Amino acid sequence: RASSKRSRRSKRAVSGAVSAAEADATPAAEAEFTRRHGVDLRALATTDAWLRPWGYDGLRTLVLGPAQLDLRADPSVTYVGPMVGPVDRVPLPPSVAAAVERHRLGPGAGPLVYCSFGSFVASYDEALLGRLVAAVADEPSWTLLLALGGTRDPDSLGPLPDNVVAERWMPQRRVLDEADLAITHAGIMTILEGVLAGVPLLVRSAGLRDQDGNAARVVHHGLGRLLDREASASTIRDLVEEVRSDRLLADRVTTMRRELLRDDRILERTVADLLAA
Repeated sequence: RASSKRSRRSKRAVSGAVSAAEADATPAAEAEFTRRHGVDLRALATTDAWLRPWGYDGLRTLVLGPAQLDLRADPSVTYVGPMVGPVDRVPLPPSVAAAVERHRLGPGAGPLVYCSFGSFVASYDEALLGRLVAAVADEPSWTLLLALGGTRDPDSLGPLPDNVVAERWMPQRRVLDEADLAITHAGIMTILEGVLAGVPLLVRSAGLRDQDGNAARVVHHGLGRLLDREASASTIRDLVEEVRSDRLLADRVTTMRRELLRDDRILERTVADLLAA
């Protein structure tokens, strides 16, 4: 009985720490994982692709995301819904607040576009950012808010048009609540937060980690379009106009938002069920 209890505790420990082992699949990391948790991951694997979480024998796998966003829901895993917290009501940076107010009061019906390529330097594409700024510069009724992920100095972009604001950091969910469209590096949090804000997406994957798969899911579910990294300023303008005028796409974003909101607190219920088992 004591051995059985230790086994259950070990399996629970593995389920909470698999991501750490996956992040650094080296012999040293494997040995440290085994030392800490008393579990040999390779011994539990059912295939040589042992790092795949669904390759562990007898372990329940929790996917930290919604089933609705997958290409095809996997019945062998448990999806725990969108891992997105409540909207942070911190004030907008003064430059962003002023830009949002100008956009509300300004003439015309141009979009307010939010763009973030995440917090990894490798996700940024200087040339594409330049063409994006050029696309908006020729549309005075548009507003572009550029969040640089805390890793970039806005001054590095050079002089910007009056309808473009760049900041090292912006409270993303607050800004998305004001936006008509979001341009993203296909990071899963920006995708989920965009959908929860009812905002259609233009996705440009940098090919890092899960980004290609996330971009494929956005297109598969009709939540946005792909943005080619070689897109010209005129192509970017056309894509923005196409996305914001596509009623079917808007309806799909609305439907996905409704489904994600219905999944609220699935994680808490799932964990409670596991602890009670």
